[in-house]
Amino acid sequence: MISVVIPAYNEEGNIRRIDSELTPVLNDLKEDYEIIIVNDGSVDKTEQEARSLKDKNVRLVNHSRNMNLGMAVRTGIKESRGDIIVMYEADFTWKPEYIKELISELRKGYDCVIGSHYHKEGKISYYNYRIFLSQAVNKMYQVILGENISAMSSLFRVYKAEKIKKLNLTTTGFNINAEILIKLLRNNAKVKEVPVILTKRKFGKSKISVPKAIMNHLKLLFSLLLWRIK
Repeated sequence: MISVVIPAYNEEGNIRRIDSELTPVLNDLKEDYEIIIVNDGSVDKTEQEARSLKDKNVRLVNHSRNMNLGMAVRTGIKESRGDIIVMYEADFTWKPEYIKELISELRKGYDCVIGSHYHKEGKISYYNYRIFLSQAVNKMYQVILGENISAMSSLFRVYKAEKIKKLNLTTTGFNINAEILIKLLRNNAKVKEVPVILTKRKFGKSKISVPKAIMNHLKLLFSLLLWRIK
């Protein structure tokens, strides 16, 4: 089974797109699947939109309050029942069609396949200050970790469930994706990047608090540096 995990916080405008944009792609795989929407304490109509979806493979998991992306990702991993876990953005900034390609690569013997807009063949359809900050953070991860991976902090990935469920994850913020990848690499996981195009969200606003995200990344980078020294 394939488990698609979608962390969502105030994404009412995007959740309703699941039936028309994500479900057809998953049906084309001709495999059992589930879509786990982790509603992270939304105060808009995200929950109502999720409950109104026609896809019967959707499962809704609610956080009673906003606990941030890291906790939503960890809840999704815990709730998943598939042997493959797909992490997907609620804002649909990556086309769902990429999921098929990432899963295909995973089955060639990898433990994690990343959809990377920073790959030399990837593309970003727009730029803002958050993109430049993200590029800088990812570059620092590359240097300290010593791995030629361009998207250390990207959410859009597929994992072998048995690999990711073994990890002791502690992060609650947006740096959860870097923590996952770092710990997978420590366990000698095989990782591959696939180029994708990052597009601009159609509905809602980004939930990233830039100052908080920077502080969290710096803490994780410092921990990683200590690990490398030891």
